[in-house]
Amino acid sequence: MDINYTNHSLKRMQQRGISKKAIEHILKYGEVFYDGHGAKVFFINKKNRNLLPSELETEDLKKLRKQLNAYVVQGMDGSLITVGHSYRRRRN
Repeated sequence: MDINYTNHSLKRMQQRGISKKAIEHILKYGEVFYDGHGAKVFFINKKNRNLLPSELETEDLKKLRKQLNAYVVQGMDGSLITVGHSYRRRRN
């Protein structure tokens, strides 16, 4: 998967302890909603976090599980704007 990271998103990933592998899974398996300004916000809800593919090894899955409680904001041009941890319930 080819992802265009901005400097801001790379900085936030490092600060918040979210790996590139977790970002790939959120973009691939997550739900999406639009923020009203043209950007897309991706996240994986609790129910779907347990339904991840079995292609992951158990050690990798244990490391990723906490990181998957995150959201990813993707701009109109497809580049990642920022990432963060989800603390509140998302309502559409």
